[in-house]
Amino acid sequence: MRRTVVAVVVAAMTMGLFAVPSAQAAPAFRTRVLDTKPNPRVVMRGRGWGHSVGMSQFGAYALARAGRGYREILKHYYRGTAVAQGSMPSSIRVGLHSAIVASDVKAVGGRVRWRVCGGGSCTTRIRQPRGTTWRVSLRSDGRYVLKDGGQRVWRGGAGKRLVAAFNPGAATDGTRVEAYNPNGPRRTYKWGVLEYSTNSTAAGSMFMVLDIPSIELYLRGLGEVPSSWGANGGMAALKVQATAGRTYALRLHRAYSGNRPDCRCSLLATPANQAYTGYDKETESYGSYWVKAVDRTARIVVTYNGSLISTYYSSSHGGRSENVQDSWAFGTSPVPYLRSVDDPWSLRAPGNTFASWERSVTNRSFASFVGGVGRIRRIRISGRTDGGTPRNLVVRGLKNGEAVKTTRTGPKGIVGIALRNRYSYPARGLSTLPSQQIRRIGFPPFLDDDGSRHEYAIVFAKRARIMNGVSSTRFRPGRAVKRGYGAQYLFRTFKIPRAPTGKDYFASDDGHPAETAINALAHAGVIRGKDFKPGRRLSRATLAVHLHRLTGVRRVSRDYFNDDNGHRLEASINAVAAKGFMTGCGGQRFCPGRAVKRGVMASTLLATVEHYR
Repeated sequence: MRRTVVAVVVAAMTMGLFAVPSAQAAPAFRTRVLDTKPNPRVVMRGRGWGHSVGMSQFGAYALARAGRGYREILKHYYRGTAVAQGSMPSSIRVGLHSAIVASDVKAVGGRVRWRVCGGGSCTTRIRQPRGTTWRVSLRSDGRYVLKDGGQRVWRGGAGKRLVAAFNPGAATDGTRVEAYNPNGPRRTYKWGVLEYSTNSTAAGSMFMVLDIPSIELYLRGLGEVPSSWGANGGMAALKVQATAGRTYALRLHRAYSGNRPDCRCSLLATPANQAYTGYDKETESYGSYWVKAVDRTARIVVTYNGSLISTYYSSSHGGRSENVQDSWAFGTSPVPYLRSVDDPWSLRAPGNTFASWERSVTNRSFASFVGGVGRIRRIRISGRTDGGTPRNLVVRGLKNGEAVKTTRTGPKGIVGIALRNRYSYPARGLSTLPSQQIRRIGFPPFLDDDGSRHEYAIVFAKRARIMNGVSSTRFRPGRAVKRGYGAQYLFRTFKIPRAPTGKDYFASDDGHPAETAINALAHAGVIRGKDFKPGRRLSRATLAVHLHRLTGVRRVSRDYFNDDNGHRLEASINAVAAKGFMTGCGGQRFCPGRAVKRGVMASTLLATVEHYR
């Protein structure tokens, strides 16, 4: 940190009376001003996790705990809808992988029949013994290969499908298999058959699909919410999830007739559609609660005007859901049942670790995102969506020593989407920001100055150890500055020498934390009077004269304000205004009798310091 030499005026020190510096006043001695150039990180604080549209899973949980029924909860998040029975397909195809090159399959509890299917018929080729693990892969000539350890046990089936049939009839005591799952380690599957088909012979890659004999059995393996919610007052939330999951899966199944081209399936087993974890979901702790939720809502779906709806859902919202057209995840067309609704419940739900969150990036990184600005000094959110996502940012900063101002928006006119996309991991489709619903953007450490025109100055004052917050996260920029603390801030900023030992100018400051600073300023001729009264509020006019005496800047002929005419400190007010140390309170007013606020104090000190860099 650098220090810059600044003039300090010592005027007539007779009987404690100190005159305002004249136009020709010269400093009696020189001292140093603390000089720092903060480059603070930018902190984004928000609430919620996910795309913020439709049903909130944690919100549903909190509503269930409050006694709401599952139908009521569904109708809250999906407005204008009906909850009723629908017709179900005989099977549903779940895409586990679209380009797998090898897959291990372990037979548990019985044998697995490996069948080759094509042309409407299937032929069993080999049986895998119980307890063994076989590997299936694809040769460049299109034939499948099965190996037990390193030993080949079968090959063939070029141009056809290879099926591992372990429980096609959904027997309760049927054989199970352990195989690949996209949501973690190998999973156990109990219902249906595993099917492999050729994707690319050149790459040796295969489609891997689990064909399940009913949508209800598919739902038993849906791993979207904790089963334990059922044991903690959230049974209705499990029913909400089962119904939403059923509706979502059925709508996709019908849209592709169970044969989506990119996976040869009805839907994917990943969170891109719905996270499917197989039989492990049923057997986990509290899994029986989830199975009951599925069974007790069997065939129930959500419709709008008689048609299945898109039951979009995500973990939690930031107090409200978003209109579907305002989310990063979806298109630009409104959907009547996917509009913004209140959701304070997701912020209250037990276990929601994303009820509030914060992420920080460097000043340079954020400046690069904004564009056209160097060091960022202020970020103000301008406008929000119905769900609370910022629409625009008004950003001020310094570029090549010049003050600049720019506005940043984003896709659909929503900068929150641009931020979510900017700070992401494209390869995984994830973002460092849990949600686009950003509540605050600012500099650390304080929360109550975000977006304030004084925020950068507050960072300066904190880092320079001139001013502290009232707590670790609150600065209270609107709180009035008392005269004693105002003296202390000036003392710290200008590094004014202490008064000689034993020199005590006032009785009213005895024992005050700022007594040393008060005596130093009095000895330097900056403050005056017989009784200082440190507990009184510091007026703007008094701060102006203190700065005038400290800096010794010349008087000016220009009259900057209308409301200080004839004021005894008018000359000092105009002098510091001419240098940019202080600004008015609006229009051509200075408000000389108004108390100095903490935010204004920080900005005044920074402006003075920057003048002498």
